[in-house]
Amino acid sequence: MALPLAPDRVTDALAEDVLVFRWRDSSFQLMGGTGRGAGWANIVDVEAGDSPLMEEAWRSGVSSRISTKQPIRVGGPYWAAHAVVVPVGHEHVVVFGGPSVSNRPDAAFITAAAHAVSLTGEISTEKLLADELEVVHAVRALTSYQPVCVRETARHIATVAAQMLSCDVAAVRVSGVDQPTLEIWQFSDGETMGDQSHAGRDAEQYLDAVGRMVVPVVEQSVGPDPEVWTDEIVSRMTLPIGPGQGFGAMALGHVAGRERGFTSLCQRIARALADAAEPMLSQAIAHERLTSEREQYQRATHVDSLTNVGNRAAWDAALGSIPSDALDSYAVLSADVDDLKLVNDAHGHAVGDNLLRMAAGVMRSTLRSCDVLCRVGGDEFLILLPNSGESEAHAVGRRISAAAAAARLPERGVSPRVSVGWAAFDGAWDTTVRTADARMYADKREKDAAQAAEQTRTQPEKPRRRRTDK
Repeated sequence: MALPLAPDRVTDALAEDVLVFRWRDSSFQLMGGTGRGAGWANIVDVEAGDSPLMEEAWRSGVSSRISTKQPIRVGGPYWAAHAVVVPVGHEHVVVFGGPSVSNRPDAAFITAAAHAVSLTGEISTEKLLADELEVVHAVRALTSYQPVCVRETARHIATVAAQMLSCDVAAVRVSGVDQPTLEIWQFSDGETMGDQSHAGRDAEQYLDAVGRMVVPVVEQSVGPDPEVWTDEIVSRMTLPIGPGQGFGAMALGHVAGRERGFTSLCQRIARALADAAEPMLSQAIAHERLTSEREQYQRATHVDSLTNVGNRAAWDAALGSIPSDALDSYAVLSADVDDLKLVNDAHGHAVGDNLLRMAAGVMRSTLRSCDVLCRVGGDEFLILLPNSGESEAHAVGRRISAAAAAARLPERGVSPRVSVGWAAFDGAWDTTVRTADARMYADKREKDAAQAAEQTRTQPEKPRRRRTDK
């Protein structure tokens, strides 16, 4: 019975997707069609044994139908809730599928299938070129990024790969670094979410294992295990990044409700992205290590090795980093550990060093995290106080002196006596420091005088000698 439809509308009226397959070299190759059939032409091969539904229709010469509540995999990357599989001759199988399929009799589908095969010729040059440009565009989108740190680079790789392959979830694991990183991403309705709560219980172990492999793993349908994401996954592709030495891995997936698999073009794009990702991650790793080494070197050159506080270079750097419009909000403390030479002479330099360490620790525990403490001489310290005036600086100086007096070296019972002077910024750092130094020396003289008076008061009175007449 002839269909009451124009020949060019026959297939469109029956299903959303029409996929025309041809049997060649032990696989069904997608030649064209409409919907997914047109978009996936020349990029889908369904290997023998991968689609019992298609193979049974092809071998028996009888059409078959499926109708389910949830989409199932018909063959290769194609999923559908409803489908009709129609053999045409000895070489072709046509799949009509989608969220719904016409309830017309098999004869209508047989006629439409033959019509679809007749319309499907050789793949056009434009289609082949478009496929190649997709690979180029994906790699360009990935490599246009300038790697800075490993985590951000992994995040960029996951995002680009998912977007280029229209995936719902992505994961990138970088194992070949000092601190391995795992980036788990979900993509939904145009939004990107990198919440690590999407990482499944098996994500790290699975991706580490794939990272040691040489070839990608393409699974057009998967079960719940291993759990790479907490989302329900229907298909997954996982690829090693790097030369197969456990450097890293990338995984991509489609979730339930958006069922589909991975075409051969998807697989080509993913392999190209994985290849391009390795030098980007290597560059990010090198950048991080260089930054870490630079920071360690800077720390070594800006830290006093004895007290582990800043040194003169750190002090100069701190002053140089203050914006000119914020200088008036700073104050300076000048601190000196008194009688250090006497301690060295009486107890040895090791005890004197411990006294300096204790004094530095006392000062650091008294200061805020934003304050800068530096040892600028043998027993001399300078302290930079942001958002402080003279009254605040004076109060901090008193607290330091009191805390030092209460401390004791366990081996000798010696206390560090710390004299402190203060000054608010007066327009120039050298004069500000001189003012603080002058007040520190005044504090030292006051402490010396008080100490001398105390020694005089507590010294026992010498007995008078009795006079005897000769």
